[in-house]
Amino acid sequence: MTTDLLASPDSVNAPIAESRFDIPEQILEKARAEIGTDVDLYSPEQIGLPEQMGDGGTLSVVGEVSLKGDGINSVDLALIKCVDLDGSESVYVAGLEADEQGRVKAVSNERWQLLEDNTTFSIGRAKPTNNFMDDGRQLFGHMFTDDISRNHIGITLNKDTLTIVDTSSNGSTYRGVDTEAKPEAESYDYDANHTITAEEGARLRMQLKLDKEKGVELFQGRPTINRDTFPIDGHVDIRSWIAGDEAIVVDSEKYPKEFEKLRASFNRNLQDTTVTGSRGVLSETDVLKAISNTVDQAMEYDLAFVKEVAEEVKDEAPDHRKAALNLYLGEGKGVCRHMALAVSWLGGDAVSRGLIKGRFTTEVNQNRTTNGAHEWCRFVSEDDPTNAYIIDVAQHFVGKLIDTDGKSAGGEERWGYFRDQAERDLYRRIKAAKSVLPATQVVTIPNRMITADDVPKN
Repeated sequence: MTTDLLASPDSVNAPIAESRFDIPEQILEKARAEIGTDVDLYSPEQIGLPEQMGDGGTLSVVGEVSLKGDGINSVDLALIKCVDLDGSESVYVAGLEADEQGRVKAVSNERWQLLEDNTTFSIGRAKPTNNFMDDGRQLFGHMFTDDISRNHIGITLNKDTLTIVDTSSNGSTYRGVDTEAKPEAESYDYDANHTITAEEGARLRMQLKLDKEKGVELFQGRPTINRDTFPIDGHVDIRSWIAGDEAIVVDSEKYPKEFEKLRASFNRNLQDTTVTGSRGVLSETDVLKAISNTVDQAMEYDLAFVKEVAEEVKDEAPDHRKAALNLYLGEGKGVCRHMALAVSWLGGDAVSRGLIKGRFTTEVNQNRTTNGAHEWCRFVSEDDPTNAYIIDVAQHFVGKLIDTDGKSAGGEERWGYFRDQAERDLYRRIKAAKSVLPATQVVTIPNRMITADDVPKN
């Protein structure tokens, strides 16, 4: 079997690989992979199992998952399909261990874990206070090394598809035949999984603590930022923290100097707006462009600097790795997440001053194809909540969300800025109808998601 065949699962009768090492490991970091159960990867004999079961059924290996540790340690799992004589199929998770000769062997089938349909099997490093990791001890008969994350991956069986979700701090790899490729526009994980994963990770690390008086969980005494948080002042963004980078604190009261400088620069940009001079009235677009220009002038994209800061805060505060946004503003350097937070803070400041009406939120999603994540700012007007705007300083874009779909940026497609696939599809239908919705058709709700009722009827 060739690697090209793995990338193209059109042939369900593909020949089995001569060696399990002929099948490349695919990296999975804070992402989701879907593999089919209808293609055998290699002979089960390669992990010490017969192809034929005692009752006449068959065994086949349809996938592998490796839970990676910080060091050389890892935990390897085989995904084994059992087909009974009556044709009924079951999929099991089996631990892989090396025997005395160093050969990889599956653990005894008495310790296999049956995957129930539409029920997620989670596995990670066992910890005495977390009973939900009993499955890990069942599979391997011992506790994992400290390198393995406590809640590392989740595996879900849905008919003939296995979904593998990495929620670890170290990443995972998998072997398997990816299900049929989705259209490019569907390659994005539109949901707020970065926020969900970050909060789950912080909770498992005992970094989220409940404020009983306010009824919210706090990260080092601060509420976290998600894609609905507005305003963001006084909050902390942990969506990159969970991936090993810094947690970004936004606090203009504690660190006023750089934020006051940012506001002053924004005021100058507003004064220089040609539309203001000719008409005497600021439009929403004027304010949004002035905000984008201000942050663009204040901060250049510098990944090396950001990595340097991340390493420094790891040494200073290894548990929470906090760094304040004003640090990046003061140095004039950052990447997409710092720029997006600066835009959102400046937008919130503009709202409080009555310069614009609406909500500015910092949003994150991931491209499943490249595993790359991106952060930007979204503005929803109080006057027209069906027309969201995107302010993406890192990619030098300010414009309506409806115009981003399929729009090129330097020869490449714009990022998938939509909140979910349903929103994307509805915007496409609105755009295809070449109709602008009057504001009277909808109720003014901040960051309201359009519904089917908003789509123009032919």
